[in-house]
Amino acid sequence: MPLTDSNTPEGGQPKLRPSCEDAKPPLDYFALVIGIDSYKNIRPKLAGAVADAKIFEKLLLEKLVWKDNTHWMGHIQMLCDGEATRSAIIEKMRALKDNEQIVKDKTAIIIYYTGHGGRATTPESWTDWPGTDGHIELICPVDAQSKAATNCGTASGPWVESIPDRTINYILQELSAAKGNHITLIFDCCHLAGMTRAANDDGTTVERSPVDTLTISAECDVDIVSLDRGDSIKRTYSSDEEHKGFCASWDTHVLLAACATDEKARERDGQGDFTRALLEVLERVPIVKLTYKSLIKSLIMPPNLRQTPHLDGKHINRCIFTLFEEAVADSMTDCDSLEGPDSTTLSLHAGLVHGVVIGSRYDIYDVTDLPKLVPLVTATVVSVNICTSKLTLLEQSPIGNKFTPTSGLDNIRCCARLSTISHFELLVYCNELDFSTLRPVFEEKQDDKVKLIYPLRRADSPAKADICLEVVGGKILFSRGETNSFFNEESHHVTAMNPYNFFPTPRKLLPSHLPHQPPSDDINGIRQFLNHYFHFTYYMSMQSSVDLGCLVSIEMFQLKRDEKDNFHVVDGQNMLSNLHRQGYVKIPVATTGSLDKARSSNEAFRYGLTIQSKSEKKLYLHIFCFDPSTLDIDVVYSNTVAGNCLDKGSKVSFGLDNSMIQPIVFSLSEEQEVDVQCIKMFVTTEPVDLRCIVNTLVKATEKSRGLGTDHPATLEWASKVIPFLIMKVTQSQDVQTTRSISSWNSPSLGLSLCHWQLDTQLIGGNTDLCTVVFKKIMNFFMSFINVKNL
Repeated sequence: MPLTDSNTPEGGQPKLRPSCEDAKPPLDYFALVIGIDSYKNIRPKLAGAVADAKIFEKLLLEKLVWKDNTHWMGHIQMLCDGEATRSAIIEKMRALKDNEQIVKDKTAIIIYYTGHGGRATTPESWTDWPGTDGHIELICPVDAQSKAATNCGTASGPWVESIPDRTINYILQELSAAKGNHITLIFDCCHLAGMTRAANDDGTTVERSPVDTLTISAECDVDIVSLDRGDSIKRTYSSDEEHKGFCASWDTHVLLAACATDEKARERDGQGDFTRALLEVLERVPIVKLTYKSLIKSLIMPPNLRQTPHLDGKHINRCIFTLFEEAVADSMTDCDSLEGPDSTTLSLHAGLVHGVVIGSRYDIYDVTDLPKLVPLVTATVVSVNICTSKLTLLEQSPIGNKFTPTSGLDNIRCCARLSTISHFELLVYCNELDFSTLRPVFEEKQDDKVKLIYPLRRADSPAKADICLEVVGGKILFSRGETNSFFNEESHHVTAMNPYNFFPTPRKLLPSHLPHQPPSDDINGIRQFLNHYFHFTYYMSMQSSVDLGCLVSIEMFQLKRDEKDNFHVVDGQNMLSNLHRQGYVKIPVATTGSLDKARSSNEAFRYGLTIQSKSEKKLYLHIFCFDPSTLDIDVVYSNTVAGNCLDKGSKVSFGLDNSMIQPIVFSLSEEQEVDVQCIKMFVTTEPVDLRCIVNTLVKATEKSRGLGTDHPATLEWASKVIPFLIMKVTQSQDVQTTRSISSWNSPSLGLSLCHWQLDTQLIGGNTDLCTVVFKKIMNFFMSFINVKNL
């Protein structure tokens, strides 16, 4: 079996790895597979869990195959029945981080568990752990004991607790830091204990939850997650979203679960319903054609049962067990037929909050064949609600004249990707009078690899352009134009503004060009950057008609660390209190260099952020970082799970209240004196996936509309942008004011990447002058920003 690179994309050739006689070869995947039927102290015993584990093992051995039919190099550890003790499960999971054959960001780590699962009351002293309704989730090892068995004297051996989600998440955080977030967690078990069989069961099904009450002590796994150790772990790992249960560490792994937290996982005829559905899809569809999202969408569960497979994690759009295709899938949106298999009308799971516009065109794809990116048909948007839209297939589609969404797909649904946006154009100025070099960029052909999603129109001067292109020495230089044609004053909470006065700052104070400089004959690269620029500007400009301050209050504080490494507010002053008057937040930075350097420095300033609900409705918070230099957009925090909403008075805290979400830290590069960064907050009254906003040039040809979920038109949403001025200071200077939003543990938010650097010779280190110049710069941003009171 050849040793292959586990990240070779579908269609590429596996790369032979160098061998070493003194070391074991690196692996493409490592799987820990656990199945338990014969519980010692928990009722009922199961009949299909061990069989499920063995079938899953067989599937990995047979299906993890490259395109040239060579198998992935892997290793599978099995723990079945008596082998799957509490100590063995934890030992095997923790040993993964020290396994030299598991290569960071290369080897896929798969953890599959099938058996009993349940819930228990969260110990009061676990202030570091965000439980759901006062409960934690558990998996039950073979030797776990229930309260009933102990009280009745039927328990065998010493007291053994189940394994709580808290323990598993801390282990996964350690593992992710050591080996990368290429981790898949698959659980075929219940998350709700103490329930009886459903009334509609036919007697052939068994629930994978114990009938006895489970309990967890406050001292459970103190060697793994003591508060002091927990604080240390939290400062080392990223947690972009305060998810709960087995996916509290949102960025460390992808979770596939048999059911939601308030549902039951069942087995029948010697096999789990979830595992049966999972294996059916994996047997039928090549693994290289499936993302985690499309896999869950393709599962066919038994009818008339309340068991909905659950998917969670930041990277659900990766191809399963690999690291590629995530950027492509991020740009895809679910869609379904509205009126049966022969209907020409589709429902798009995205709407106004995702930026969908009537008249825009979407290409329709088979969700099980995304790597090929061959669309089946094209449709146009005919109506838009808050988070759903209606599409109609084009009568004379350039791809095909007749299309049935479910024909030939065996109940696997389709998805859509934005092809051409309507009602917007990107105004482009070029220094070439005859436009000869860039004419091919405008004149598209059917077989072009990269197409313009956003129509272009020539502008006759930089003052009338969104973006300027200069042909210099065989390269294309990009710079910002002096207008923003996306801005619609009527749809924003901005008053007394000239919508065309966006960039009055003297250009010598700013970088003359954006960093991307493709060759002048690289038509695809130029189009890709123009799509990228449009996407950034479009979502930066997009605002809601609802004032965010009506739904939430926002506070930001400087923090200090005590002798136990806990963080406390310095002086209680809300650093956002003057945002409505000043228009930005000033962030002094004492530590220069990389963001990793700032994280490890005791001298780096940290900040806490609190967003508290003021609404009677359930709220869902999303925070994105907009980098005006790289034009990248990344998620800081996103809440897409129904059980993780903000009720009235509840709050999300960064770095405060022992939250799993980290304090905020900033960094400047050694050569920078001043920098600019913005965050944009969205609040919705239903869980909505806004992953479509994320934007990067690293892997994607573009980022367009996203993976929305279907919700009623009564859903409301609001948004707000907060800009930050980041300034270099010395330790002797007063640093009582603010800092910017970059999750302490999120490398993608490294503020050192920003290059809105002011000329230090012109500024001369004068802080007041920096502020004056920044106010001029912010005239550009204020075109986008709602500057009302929080």
